[in-house]
Amino acid sequence: MKENFNLFDKKLRSKIIGQRGDGVLEREGLLKNYKWCTTEVEFSQSILVWRVATEICYGVDKDDASNYVSTSKCLSEYMMYLLVIRPNMLSKGFFDEGSLPGLGDMSYEDIIQSYREAPGYDTPWFRSSWKRAKSAVFVGPVLARQLLE
Repeated sequence: MKENFNLFDKKLRSKIIGQRGDGVLEREGLLKNYKWCTTEVEFSQSILVWRVATEICYGVDKDDASNYVSTSKCLSEYMMYLLVIRPNMLSKGFFDEGSLPGLGDMSYEDIIQSYREAPGYDTPWFRSSWKRAKSAVFVGPVLARQLLE
């Protein structure tokens, strides 16, 4: 894409706009493990799931003061800001009106601790539940568990 970069090419623009980090995951050989929470779900749901997972990982590894941890948290907060406060700054069609579920009555501590009981992302039960529920609170801990492992 770098060699043939042409902003007037509609196909190329669509490809760039449509990427959600899947290029990096694919390059690292990890895309198949994370498709369920990136390319196979609506963009707004993906942001929510990754936000909850990032918060859980941060809560579990908060003693780790590495740049990666703080950068991930900052990026996650910024993506939520764009999604909730400035959705017009996201590419057209990425904000799904009415698709921002609340966190229910779970406290912050409950969400941070919930990854310990989270099922595996590749179990048939989880896959069918995720397709039905599409809940960031339910799925964020699963992603956090996957990332922490």
